[in-house]
Amino acid sequence: MKALPISATLLACLIAWTACSSDSPSGSAGAAGSGGSGSSDAGADAPADVETDSSAEGGPDLSSIDPAKCPTYRVEDLRGFSPSQPLTSSSSLIQDKAFYLFTAIEAQSARSDALKDDSALTALAARRADAMSASLESCGDASCWGDAFKWSASDIESVSSALLALLVDADVAGLVSDDLRPSGTSILQAGGTDGELLVSAWERAAAGLNEVWDDYATSIPEATLKPLLESAVATAPAQPFYAPLVGLVPKLLEANGRPEPTRYEPLTDGENQAAIARIPNIDFSKYPFSVIVVPGQGPTDLEHPLDPRGAVRADQAAARYAAGLAPLIALSGGHVHPDRTPYSEAIEMKRYLMQQHSLPEDVLLVDPHARHTTTNLRNVARLMFRYGIPTDKPSLITSDLFQTAYISAAGADSIYGKRCLEELGFMPYQGLTNLDTLDNCWLPSVDSMQQDARDLLDP
Repeated sequence: MKALPISATLLACLIAWTACSSDSPSGSAGAAGSGGSGSSDAGADAPADVETDSSAEGGPDLSSIDPAKCPTYRVEDLRGFSPSQPLTSSSSLIQDKAFYLFTAIEAQSARSDALKDDSALTALAARRADAMSASLESCGDASCWGDAFKWSASDIESVSSALLALLVDADVAGLVSDDLRPSGTSILQAGGTDGELLVSAWERAAAGLNEVWDDYATSIPEATLKPLLESAVATAPAQPFYAPLVGLVPKLLEANGRPEPTRYEPLTDGENQAAIARIPNIDFSKYPFSVIVVPGQGPTDLEHPLDPRGAVRADQAAARYAAGLAPLIALSGGHVHPDRTPYSEAIEMKRYLMQQHSLPEDVLLVDPHARHTTTNLRNVARLMFRYGIPTDKPSLITSDLFQTAYISAAGADSIYGKRCLEELGFMPYQGLTNLDTLDNCWLPSVDSMQQDARDLLDP
């Protein structure tokens, strides 16, 4: 069966249906039906309402997948981002992923010492520690404690002023020029001066810490929370000004039973190691697309690791890989449906492709953290920039009819593009074009490197 381009009328109908369907805008949306690994010809056993590209003889007709229809690459301003420069790491994986500014500060003792020795920051840290301690003695609920532990607007501004003043110190200046800017983790703020970048990174981090409190400190019993706060306050005098709340982050995640953000990390030494080792030896000029992206589909129960619709998407990717359209497949989707499921959409699709299609591990990349269709593309874009996959060459996105239509509504005034702008603050692509009912093609945007602690499960 030949997949045809989505007409304007059909696109409008599908978008309307998608917008009204619960969870459907998410690449990790639940779906009706029972799942499982199935057979290598999952398309034949797909739910009746799912279009597949299977054909009786000779495989699917992929003639509509033409890279000439894809967006034209334009050179992006990297704003100092250096994809080949390794990221600094600390003893806290979640700090590295969500609050890279603090990891960069701690990377060199001269940087952290300059901040510890600053009189303004020292006085502010002492005052905050006293307020935290007093709140633990005088009140007994998370709301009251939050008044002391969260960052107030005036304290955030005071830290910003102190950081700007410290930029005259060569070590603090190096924090920005040698680490923060090249990391790309604050790339949306990197178009200005080093001072503007440092202040913006701090203000976003402080806002992220406040959101962590609202989302995770207030959701556990006070009897569980209070000992964690007491421990944070006890170590505050010997720690940097930001430490008490940052140190609580992994403990709050654990108390909430949310290990998702650090599962499988580091991917470079685990699930993606084989593919990363192969990438430098790939001649990408031999392929029309650099990678085939597959957004995940979560099951509706805990009994089936892989939804049948997810298997169909994986089958489509296998067919496109077999046809030589791209040398790599990127599978994206975290532990989303049902809530706190032990199964990652990306990991289960990878297992399925290796077992049912006998694909080698070095063909398969995973993003096992994305929780939305917006972050499916953002996270794969990050992998492409970090791993040296050509970003000036179009990539393919293969999915079902409904999600393909949804993603193709990629303009700033269309449903998917608007959602990216509203939730991420940017569009993770510099261009995206529909090819047919099952496929879109896109060019990733470097803005995708922006770290975002507002969604701690996938920052």
